Amino acid sequence: MKPAFTLCLAMVLGLSACGDLKLRKMRSDDKGPEEFTVLPVKPLQNPSDYTALPEPNPAAGNLVDATPKADAIVALGGTPVIGASAKIPASDTALLRRTNRFGTAPDIRNVLATEDAEIRKSKSRMLRFQLNQKDLYSKVYEKQTLDAHAEIAKFRSAGVLTPAVPPK
Repeated sequence: MKPAFTLCLAMVLGLSACGDLKLRKMRSDDKGPEEFTVLPVKPLQNPSDYTALPEPNPAAGNLVDATPKADAIVALGGTPVIGASAKIPASDTALLRRTNRFGTAPDIRNVLATEDAEIRKSKSRMLRFQLNQKDLYSKVYEKQTLDAHAEIAKFRSAGVLTPAVPPK
């Protein structure tokens, strides 16, 4: 009985040690805004007549949330644009020309996903031998992270007007 229990315990511990560590930590330690609480929540309403409800249509809004995309844009500080065929403002054409000067890759999402998977795979090998295995996304991309406070200090010393930043 005792050897079987010991073997079972060793197998459970061994199996749990081989768990797939995710590179993203789902709970953040910083005090920044929670991205899922940005949208205003409208109260649910009961219709006066359930037989007069429109047919369900996933592409259309609902009775309570008729314009969800426009509401999200307003909640994030933007100006809602009605319709998907909104033109780029004339004031942004120079910016658009500048950003497209080297062309655009139609499969950029696939390219970035492949590169991201390679970086995570190579970094996870280095983190595999730690006793306290914390394979965090920010740890993997630490060398590519921009220090906002250092950059804003550099721009301010060069005389560039910059917006205010949160305190350290």
